[in-house]
Amino acid sequence: MRNWMMSVLLIAMPCISFAAEPSGHSKKEIDAKFNQLFKDVDTNENGTISWEEAMLKAPAMVENFEAIDTNHDRELSKAEIRAFTAAIEKKRFEFAKQLEAADKDKNGKLSREEVKSLPGLAAHFDEI
Repeated sequence: MRNWMMSVLLIAMPCISFAAEPSGHSKKEIDAKFNQLFKDVDTNENGTISWEEAMLKAPAMVENFEAIDTNHDRELSKAEIRAFTAAIEKKRFEFAKQLEAADKDKNGKLSREEVKSLPGLAAHFDEI
């Protein structure tokens, strides 16, 4: 799952963090930031990101290029990246809600007992 999420960090995560800042950025400003980041990777300026461009400018994206490329045309459009970003944000939000629900004593930490309700985490409790 880490590789899946890392695939769009170079483009998507700066946009998410930009959007999440409490400084009142408008949708127009967020779109401008996304467009600039996209343009930086789209070196031939054809409006899509090829595997080669991703390899040169956003190598983390290459690992899961096929997952992002939903129409399988070997090019990533802005819409595909935005959809992928939205899916990541939805999963992050859902996971945060699961963590919050598991924290029964609401102390901001998960005990070994509390984490039992999250099998994926419980199996790696000592590693975390």
